[in-house]
Amino acid sequence: MRLPDRIAAADLKRMLMDLPGTFEIVDVRPPAHFADFNIPGSMNADIADVIANPAYLNGAVPLVIVDRDGSLAMAVGGILAQKTARPIKALFGGLEAYWNESAMPLPSGSPVPTAAPAVKPATPAPTPAAAPESPKKKSAGC
Repeated sequence: MRLPDRIAAADLKRMLMDLPGTFEIVDVRPPAHFADFNIPGSMNADIADVIANPAYLNGAVPLVIVDRDGSLAMAVGGILAQKTARPIKALFGGLEAYWNESAMPLPSGSPVPTAAPAVKPATPAPTPAAAPESPKKKSAGC
């Protein structure tokens, strides 16, 4: 049984820098998530389209499948690898790993991908009693 190869985030970053145009990247996340942030040069496609469309099977260059955390990419890659001799790769850890491991800055205004939401403390920390404020002096420039 053929399976897709896993590709590490750092390896994909090196390929983007050193070997552009020698592979294709398909991002199978929803279009709204793709619009928020994506790997430069990647294209967005629905999972059903990637599985059913023969254009994804017939290519001379490797096809790298990307998702949020790598789980769907590996599943889609497994299906494609059974149907084609084309090299299929799945981004190990997904975009979370790519942005975290490759030290690539996120585009401004993009949500930061995280594996788990930040946890807030259950009870607020006690605040020290505030000292009475002294009147503030204005600087000479005011």
